[in-house]
Amino acid sequence: MVAVAHAAKLREPSQLLAFPEGADDERAPSRHVRIGETVITLALKSHRRVHIISLRTATRKLGKGFARHAMEALCLEADEADIELDLWASPLTKRTKPARLIRFYESLGFQHTGKIVNQAGEPEMLRRPQRPAIS
Repeated sequence: MVAVAHAAKLREPSQLLAFPEGADDERAPSRHVRIGETVITLALKSHRRVHIISLRTATRKLGKGFARHAMEALCLEADEADIELDLWASPLTKRTKPARLIRFYESLGFQHTGKIVNQAGEPEMLRRPQRPAIS
């Protein structure tokens, strides 16, 4: 996969979900995290939950695994820090099909919360921390 070649550009894991000291869900600014060719915009909802505002990869780089690589790295750190991730499965462009976007997030462990976030019927999705199976 092309995105794997860009793993060296990944920031130290402890920095991906870092927010300013003393930040809380009402005052926390959003922050942008670049992982390879993808930028993820995040907002702190609570000390154990982060909202993914957007996931953006340049149009010419779509379909090469960059967004998946970035989300896998973010999910791994969230798992290690015992943090929930939530998002609204809303396409940012007309090119992105909602059903495909939802399947993408489901493949990363996100589940529907039952909440619809807009008139288009797009769902809120939540990913709880995942622990490796004990063998």
